[in-house]
Amino acid sequence: MICAMAAYGLSAFAFRGRTALFSIVILSFLIPFDAIAIPLAEIFRAWDLQNTYTGLILPGLGNGMAIFLLRTFFLAIPAELVEAGRMDGLRAWGIFTRIYLPLSRPALIGAGLILFFFQWQAYVWPLLMGTDREHILGPIALSNLQGQFTTDYGLVFAASVILILIPAAIIVGFQRYFIQSVATSGLK
Repeated sequence: MICAMAAYGLSAFAFRGRTALFSIVILSFLIPFDAIAIPLAEIFRAWDLQNTYTGLILPGLGNGMAIFLLRTFFLAIPAELVEAGRMDGLRAWGIFTRIYLPLSRPALIGAGLILFFFQWQAYVWPLLMGTDREHILGPIALSNLQGQFTTDYGLVFAASVILILIPAAIIVGFQRYFIQSVATSGLK
């Protein structure tokens, strides 16, 4: 929802600095998250967000790639629909919720899948933020299965299959929407 609102603001409103702000959004997903993870983790520790679900989730809420994908999709929505909404008395929030969001369901699902996969495969951030047993995520738990001198490879492979099956089931379930969102994201 945060990425959709940011994309709507960047596509529907004309304001000074919009191009510069969109350039910052693009730069944000070109810089690897691992490069800023340690300073960001220090800030989160100062805010007492270590070993909390908020600390694990908060950095993944705004993603430049999802904003880019949704903005591209929003730019393809005809201006006539927006004008018709304004003629019917809709304001900016009504246009967003009643015109943009229903028309962009495939793009929203595609952006949601991208955000889910980024978080599912994350390793460094959960390693820095989730240090107690209640906040260890899948990739960290998988790496903890290897012992110093012995490793139960059957257990490691079983855990790997579980970590693969969940995203595979999600992508199979939403495959039609994901392909549709990728196919229409570049159209104008």
